[in-house]
Amino acid sequence: MSSPAPWEIVLGAYRQGAFQCQRKFGVLLADGLRGDLRSWAEDLLDARRITNEGFFDASLVRARWDGFIAGNDADRHLLWAILMFESWLSRQRAG
Repeated sequence: MSSPAPWEIVLGAYRQGAFQCQRKFGVLLADGLRGDLRSWAEDLLDARRITNEGFFDASLVRARWDGFIAGNDADRHLLWAILMFESWLSRQRAG
């Protein structure tokens, strides 16, 4: 069975309402961060890196990440926001 096209996912989410769309994104996000995106996230959430940058408390970020990897999805959106910030910061410093 092939995966649906991106437009089919968006259209299906639109038809099911905003709550369903947010819920699906959360599931896709959680699956991705535990799967294909895990090594990318691990690099960005490295405790030494977080400590050296000084924007976040590395022990709290790692505790949330470890809990997420163990199956607690409550912090997935917070972790995604931190990952987006860290990714942006990395690009700013490289460029």
